[in-house]
Formats: sequence, C-alpha cells, structure tokens
Amino acid sequence: MLEIFKKGLLAGLGAVVVTRDKIEEVTRRLMQEGRITREEMEKMREDLVKSGEARWEEISAHVSENVRKAMANLDIASREEFDKLKDRVLQLEKRVAMLETPAQEPDEE
Repeated sequence: MLEIFKKGLLAGLGAVVVTRDKIEEVTRRLMQEGRITREEMEKMREDLVKSGEARWEEISAHVSENVRKAMANLDIASREEFDKLKDRVLQLEKRVAMLETPAQEPDEE
C-alpha cells in the first residue's frame, strides 16, 4: 500500500525532484486523513527524499555532460588553455620590449 501512495504522490506532484517541504505537507495530510500510519509517513518521506536526491544527481550529471559536449563542439578554449596563452603573450611582450629598448651606448670621450 505504501508503494501505491508513493507512486501516486510522485505522479500527482508531477515533478522529478520534490522538495522536502512538499513531501512533508503531503505525507502529513495523508496521515491526518488516516490513509497511512506515522511509521508509513516517516518511511515514505525518507524514501521520497532519497529518490528525489538520486534523481537530482542523475539530472545534474546529465546536464553537466551535455554542457561539456556542447562546449567541446563550440571549439572554445578552456580556462587552462586561455591562461597558458595569456602567459605566453606576456612573455613575448617582455621579450619584444627588451629588443625595442635601445642599447645604452658607452660614453664617447
């Protein structure tokens, strides 16, 4: 019976990730209506929170992977690559500046 309520709750809320507050509210209402016991309420609450957290982790991993793939397809330099190029440009600018600085000639007597 607990599984039926849990499935109905998730379907009824229509969300992959359910907030703790909403879970608290719905399970408390089910208990007040006498549809579930306190123990069932606590078990359902715990199961739903764990399930929601697991789904959130799956969704986050999926989104991160898709963003990583999209960035790779855009052929944009990574932060590390950018920093290395920036350092190289700074070093080259210093070398050019040294070459452009006129050498001091010894005093002619």
